[in-house]
Amino acid sequence: MENALYTGVALYAALYTLLVPGASAESTQTRIEQKTTTYSVGFNTTRLIYTPGSQGASLTITNPNSFPILAQSEVNSTDSGERAPFTVTPPLFRLNPEEQNRVRVIMTGATKFTDRESLHWLCVTGIPPEKGDLWDNAVSNRPDTALLDIKVKLRQCIKLLTRPAGLGGTPEKAGVSVTWKRDETGVRAVNDTPYFVNFKYIESGSKKLESPEYLAPFSSRSYRLPGGSSTTGDVKYVFINDLGGDSAPVSARIQ
Repeated sequence: MENALYTGVALYAALYTLLVPGASAESTQTRIEQKTTTYSVGFNTTRLIYTPGSQGASLTITNPNSFPILAQSEVNSTDSGERAPFTVTPPLFRLNPEEQNRVRVIMTGATKFTDRESLHWLCVTGIPPEKGDLWDNAVSNRPDTALLDIKVKLRQCIKLLTRPAGLGGTPEKAGVSVTWKRDETGVRAVNDTPYFVNFKYIESGSKKLESPEYLAPFSSRSYRLPGGSSTTGDVKYVFINDLGGDSAPVSARIQ
């Protein structure tokens, strides 16, 4: 996943129809109205850096909506078959409109690597109330109206980077140390450091590849450049730092 933040959408709808009492279905002209409500959350950062042995890492979650939601938090692995060694507390809580709450991520087991960063995803889902819940602000239907009530649950995730103590270098030095080589699909980036490099864009021949995939520690990845881009000369790129900001543009020779 190329961005620090990604969003998954779960959509479901309920159709409630009320007919005029005493009238037949054939004689009643029912009008359908649509109501769409999106249950989203906000974060105070685009990534968390976790140091093993610490007391945990905290994140502020905000309800930007004009109605209450439930916020459900969990940590997922990049490998679907692997359980993430983290827990989030509290895992489920209510947020009133524009209310904030802090959650803490706590490590419950060892990550796979001790000589490099590991990547997991901290995900929070905005959950709507069920019909009939005390906090369900349902709108009553008029007798001649059917309400198509669409509720959109947003599952939003940010990067959770586990950074063991004692790694050589810095994330900033890792970002400027990427080497570039030509290959069949465009260019291949090589990362010989223990840090993830998250690109905002890669540019060559005045063409930009926006939001490219991240480059894992001690790995390489091929990037298909936009049509017409040159694979000779220099490549220019910007990476994202620990605070979620942009680095200065970096130029490197394509080998």
